[in-house]
Amino acid sequence: MVQERTRILYVDDDEDARSLIGTALTLRGYTVRCVPDGKMALAELEREPADLVLLDLTLQGSTGIETCRRIKALTEDAFLPVIFLTARSDVAEKVKALEGGGDDFCVKPILLDELDARMRVLLRMRSRERFLRAETQRFRKIALV
Repeated sequence: MVQERTRILYVDDDEDARSLIGTALTLRGYTVRCVPDGKMALAELEREPADLVLLDLTLQGSTGIETCRRIKALTEDAFLPVIFLTARSDVAEKVKALEGGGDDFCVKPILLDELDARMRVLLRMRSRERFLRAETQRFRKIALV
């Protein structure tokens, strides 16, 4: 049985970063779609779901935090992990990003092994959340019988 590849949406207004990180993650076995801004990210998620979002904290036209809030509102019925990527490493920015709906934070320059490990942790959490949701629905059906 062939396992479906994990779908990553990567949002960054830096074309070089999108190309570099997108290619590196593709080589690690992920299916990666890259877009340059929040508006396109939301349209892309409506067109095709993702399993995880990588989101630059500073985007042209909108902030990464604003985009994250919209993504979370769009997917409020299910856990869609968002990892913020940014060159800013001060604690205040990290706190703001996490309070803005982000599930994790990775500082540029990105260390691919670290990013991959953080992604796998959140993907495991997503998988467990989906399992619990399915079991809860199954239990409710049994209880109604």
